[in-house]
Amino acid sequence: MLWTTIELRIEPDIERIGEGALAIQVQIKERDEDLDAEYRLWRGSLFGPVTSDLMKQAATQLDPGLALSLLTELRSANIAACPRFEVWLHPVVYRLEVNSGFNTAQYSWQEELPEQWHQLGSVVALLKRIAEEARNDA
Repeated sequence: MLWTTIELRIEPDIERIGEGALAIQVQIKERDEDLDAEYRLWRGSLFGPVTSDLMKQAATQLDPGLALSLLTELRSANIAACPRFEVWLHPVVYRLEVNSGFNTAQYSWQEELPEQWHQLGSVVALLKRIAEEARNDA
């Protein structure tokens, strides 16, 4: 059995500071050909939650097809280890962390995903879509 955790945190720019930060965490359990997945959504203070805050949130089942899409995109991504950095004044900050078994990858960027990481764009978009749909259902 293999556990994979994918977490996206979005911290707003100074103009939207009142909206607070958003975090979504997806946990996927793989057993042979079977996938079981759930997610937690958190919205709150400017700098986002710590993991214990996320774990206090109720888990919601995630469609196995969406979980498979996330895993497929992440496992097939071929990205630069250190892309060019752009400085933004009062930016929206994004943080993506993936843990799978003993492997961990962390990415953070401001405003726009670096071109060298464009393959992560579909993962970020899917996570944002899941979060938006969950917020609309609430």
